[in-house]
Amino acid sequence: MIMKYVAYSIIILFFISSCNSEERELFPVSGIIIHNQNEPTSLNENFNFNKNSFVLITISHQNAENSGEAIYKERFDSIDSFPFEFVLDPKEFTSNNGEYTVKAEVFAQERNALFVGDLVTENGYFFSRNTDFLELEVFGLEHCDADFADSLCTTRNEISANCAPVNGKIFKGHPVPPPCTGGEGCGNPGSVSFSQNNDSASFYPTNSDAIALLSFIQEDSKLHLFFEESNSDPIEFLMINDCKEIQHKRSGDVYRDSDYGWDVEINQ
Repeated sequence: MIMKYVAYSIIILFFISSCNSEERELFPVSGIIIHNQNEPTSLNENFNFNKNSFVLITISHQNAENSGEAIYKERFDSIDSFPFEFVLDPKEFTSNNGEYTVKAEVFAQERNALFVGDLVTENGYFFSRNTDFLELEVFGLEHCDADFADSLCTTRNEISANCAPVNGKIFKGHPVPPPCTGGEGCGNPGSVSFSQNNDSASFYPTNSDAIALLSFIQEDSKLHLFFEESNSDPIEFLMINDCKEIQHKRSGDVYRDSDYGWDVEINQ
């Protein structure tokens, strides 16, 4: 990716413990992440913040014998906006001779692979013991089939297409739901059930004891659930991961087709 625009950056300050370069150590790192949405070969849409979004910062060591071994990673949850400020506290970090690289990845969902719309730095940026700070940028991953995509792309597409009707299906939340602060329904995985013979649905939200009876309309990968005799806005879901899961657009909660267990990897 050719960086033509400098809109946002991660500024990381490394504090040095000694004036002697042979004795200097790299101490905890502070910084800021902001999204660059001006790169022609990137996906420049707004990032899909939700309660499952997280940031992963990786530091790697570079020398003649070692080409990019990751020696420190730290994860940050509860990211809900840019700029995102952070402090790394590498208590087990051991500095070595040579140079280091640092990179940032921002995931829209809980997973270990990057999807279209997730954010990454183009490359790891080099720094050494004499470096005072680094400027890094994160960009939206485009699908590799997109007209202007370059080598920094992915074939993993979160939003599915050509989804079959959901009639008769039940989608269940993860058996270990996100932590909650107590109250009725706390710990409930939740579910969404669709009638086989008509357009009715029931929605039992994660970490809630409330159940809603609704009507629904399916538009390929989009599901619109409506409260009967109410002027409330519809509940919106997107079908993702080859139509095997649905994601609540507002909360980010994911419910999986009950034909597939949560112990099965389906993100590939």
